[in-house]
Amino acid sequence: MFENYSEIFTKRGAAYHHAMAKYPEARSHEFKTVISYAKLFDGSTVADMPSGGGYCSAYLPQNVHLIAIDESQAFLEQGNESSHGKKLCAKLNDTGLEDSS
Repeated sequence: MFENYSEIFTKRGAAYHHAMAKYPEARSHEFKTVISYAKLFDGSTVADMPSGGGYCSAYLPQNVHLIAIDESQAFLEQGNESSHGKKLCAKLNDTGLEDSS
């Protein structure tokens, strides 16, 4: 069927984005809960991976930076444009970010 994550979400990205656009609050509890456990401060950077369309960006404080990382460029392009972050298409086990960052 599908070989890997990237192939799955390249195929499913448009449908997932449509669902998130139609029901934007569907995952709000999930995003709010995860972010509530993070010890974020002014200038913090959050790496969201796999980020899909970067939907958690809407739940981050304005002064927190986001790196939305996904293996599917098509899925990254479907999602939210974050005013406080960037998008990175990379293998999840080889992002190019520094170890322990």
